[in-house]
Amino acid sequence: MNEWLDDFKTAVAFLTRLPMPHPSGPVPPNFVRAHRMFPLVGALIGAAIGLFCLALRGTGLPGLAA
Repeated sequence: MNEWLDDFKTAVAFLTRLPMPHPSGPVPPNFVRAHRMFPLVGALIGAAIGLFCLALRGTGLPGLAA
């Protein structure tokens, strides 16, 4: 379970600009293994952005501005 969480943190740090320091340095040794979490992290990022866009559209902003 701990490996999955480490892989999730590594994938979030790589695919976003969120600062998630890793004790092993800028390229952790589990980076290759963390690729298994890329689809999950990508889906979470896409869902968050989609919900934000829907919320802006709900306030009355046009689609292009949202």
